[in-house]
Amino acid sequence: MSLWQWIVFGVATATILFFGLAPEQPIGPVVGKANVDRVTARVLDTKQVQVSAIGALADSCTKIDQVSQARQGNTYAVTITTLKTPGQGCAQAIVPFNQVVLLDGKDLAPGTYTVVVNEKVETTFSIVPPVAVTPPVTPTPPPQTSSPEVMPIPTPAPEEAGSSGGS
Repeated sequence: MSLWQWIVFGVATATILFFGLAPEQPIGPVVGKANVDRVTARVLDTKQVQVSAIGALADSCTKIDQVSQARQGNTYAVTITTLKTPGQGCAQAIVPFNQVVLLDGKDLAPGTYTVVVNEKVETTFSIVPPVAVTPPVTPTPPPQTSSPEVMPIPTPAPEEAGSSGGS
């Protein structure tokens, strides 16, 4: 390479590095999937289930963008996307997140359900059949039999001793 080519190459490289025009830098916003490490599900009632997706974003410029869900049979697929706008001064620090999602729980029959987040992390929850509540049974006392009333028989008073009749 000639001296002239080295100078042009050096100026071009310095310009790209100085102005941040490196070819791997995207020009517009970058959409991706959130990095989810753990998922938990909690049944609030038979019509609502709360899912918590816990993970980390790559830097301070990446934000949660959209959350969607789809159900097929007993499996919920939850997708959490991120959005990063390039060209900002972003701190290169991992940013933890906890995204709470309320699942559409209408028509949930008793059974076990699976939740898969971003096609890689999953958990399960169960809907139990409602327990029929019956009022307590109060034992009824046996019917009382009515017995005929016993009336005492009057007894004649004893005759007085020494009393004679007629004279």
